This record gives sequence, C-alpha cells and structure tokens, in this order.
Amino acid sequence: LLLCSDNYASQKNYLQQLILTILQVFHAERSIKAQIQNLISQAEILFEKMLYSHCYKLLQKARKLALDHEYHLCLVEIIEWERKISDAKQDIEEMKKYVEIYSEAAFLQLEKHKNQIEYLKLAFEVFILQKQEGATRNAAASGKAEQIME
Repeated sequence: LLLCSDNYASQKNYLQQLILTILQVFHAERSIKAQIQNLISQAEILFEKMLYSHCYKLLQKARKLALDHEYHLCLVEIIEWERKISDAKQDIEEMKKYVEIYSEAAFLQLEKHKNQIEYLKLAFEVFILQKQEGATRNAAASGKAEQIME
C-alpha cells in the first residue's frame, strides 16, 4: 500500500473501512445484539433466495436470543420478518396467525421497550440529582429523590 498525495484520501478511507469491517466481525462474536442482527441479516439473504423454511429457522434462533436478553426492538424486527415469510408463502392460515398473534406480540415488545426507556430516564434523573446535590443528608433532598421515584 503506497501512500501518494494524489490518492491519499481514498487510501485512508479504504483502510478505515477495512479496519471497521474487521472490528465488526470481532464485535459480532462478543455481542449478543450483533449476533441477533447477523442472524436476521442471514435470514434476509435466505428470504431473497426464497428459502423460507431455512429463513424461519434462523429467525427462531434470533428470537430465542432476543427473548433471553430482552432485545425488544429486535423481536419486533423478527416478527416483521415472520410476517414477510407468511406473505411470501401466501399461506392464509399463517397470515391469520400473524394478524391475531404476531401483531399483539409486536405491540407487547414495543410496550416493554417503552418501559425500559422510562426506567432508564428515572435512573438518570436520580443519578443527576445525586451528582448535583450529593448524598441525601436532609429531608428536602430525599424528598426530591422520592418525587422522582413516584
């Protein structure tokens, strides 16, 4: 790799992309969310090849990981892919199942994600209060903390 001033920027960009690709592969082995996203990506490839049963199997693996580790938005994406499979197969019974079960499951996962965000917001508010006020030494400061928790 020779560095010339003419194409230095493009070589730098190429090297940066190469490093990011390698780091992404390394990260995928260590991160549950990355594993879920990889399974979904592989399922998408199988879907495009019309290998719906193989696609569904990968989505089931992704679903199990997402349920075990509470990745609610990933579950919503998995549910959407399951719907796409039922649409592609034009299986009326599967479509009915989606309307009845999968849509409720998607809404439930979104509600769970909303709850996580609300708890995180409360945790940040308590953290900020602690950093601003220090340890609660008086009734006024502990009153603020209790007000946040309500």
